[in-house]
Amino acid sequence: MTKIIGLDVSFWQDYNGTPQQIDFNKAVTNGANFVFIRGSQNLDIDPDFEYNQYEAKKAGLLRGAYHFLDYRGSATDQARFFASLYNGRDFELPGVLDFEQHRRWPLPPRRDTIIKLELFVKMV
Repeated sequence: MTKIIGLDVSFWQDYNGTPQQIDFNKAVTNGANFVFIRGSQNLDIDPDFEYNQYEAKKAGLLRGAYHFLDYRGSATDQARFFASLYNGRDFELPGVLDFEQHRRWPLPPRRDTIIKLELFVKMV
């Protein structure tokens, strides 16, 4: 069985108690082949997005970006925002959607959730 190792990174990796930013060379040394970098959440760019995508490329990792969907907002607006952030960059991997329940946000009805997810994916 072939083992493929990758990372999922965002500004949380250097938040408060972890003062240094990610050492992507160390990740490669430890077997990482790829990284998915949080590009955006709702209509905000991840504060470490530029650093993470640049440093991951320098370290030789295959890179892709993901959007953390805020299901309280417009899927259409978020899809446009993420697509504009993604387009024109030289990522090696496709964009990805991250959908998970936030501990402080109640989930909308299942049907509404599926509609938002489908709309986002089709637009991007």
